[in-house]
Amino acid sequence: MILDLRPHWIWVGKNPKGKWTTGSHTSILLKCDSCNKEFEREYRKQIQLFKKRGKDICQKCVYQLPMSKRFKDSEQYSRKMSESTRGKIVSWEGKTWEERFGLEKAKQLKDNASKRVSGKNNPLYGKVNKNSDGRGYNGWYKNFFFRSLLELSYIIDCENKNLLLKCAENISIPYNNKTYHPDFILNKTIIELKPERLKSKNLEKFEAGKNFAIKNNLEYKILTEKDVNYLSKKEFLFMIKTGLVKPTNRTLKRVDG
Repeated sequence: MILDLRPHWIWVGKNPKGKWTTGSHTSILLKCDSCNKEFEREYRKQIQLFKKRGKDICQKCVYQLPMSKRFKDSEQYSRKMSESTRGKIVSWEGKTWEERFGLEKAKQLKDNASKRVSGKNNPLYGKVNKNSDGRGYNGWYKNFFFRSLLELSYIIDCENKNLLLKCAENISIPYNNKTYHPDFILNKTIIELKPERLKSKNLEKFEAGKNFAIKNNLEYKILTEKDVNYLSKKEFLFMIKTGLVKPTNRTLKRVDG
């Protein structure tokens, strides 16, 4: 129900293009047909809403209505939408970007998405993600977090030899618009542990590590499973059962499976 017409007023501001512009606004005072609460709304907007709803209703009462009753013609609209989309593909689920947008557009979208999360734009840039780092067994052994059975084997090797091993997570080595954290530091030597089969896939990373070591008067060593007393899976399971190792939840699921 319309109770009163508010004074007409003019506003001055910038439009979306950044240019100064003026406009007019006329409000009306209404009484909600549902809760009898008085509320104010822009005149032209209320005319459009009244045509759709068939009554004057405040926004709070609109949200309390089911979607099917928010507009008087909602059933008719739903029926039209159903008829217009019948027999047509209305979902992109399971489709690739190329199938959705074409090869050229898909490549452009992928490049833009990659730029938004590359380098310093990546929230994990310069950080170590212990929740999803690597596919191997990972967890905690004393004061060390290990990301593979190879790392755990090397930690225990150094412990048995009374070597003072330190974690090298605080060392960030930039390369190829990324950051790389070596595994350990022993005296003045940066230690990088990598399975023999993966050495050829990490040449850029190793080169960046060597250059970093030279600039900082350090040595750089790459060790594989051939250089350590590699733990067996049975030995690893025994360490979990005896509490020597605290595995991550993901590792525990893999072991139990």
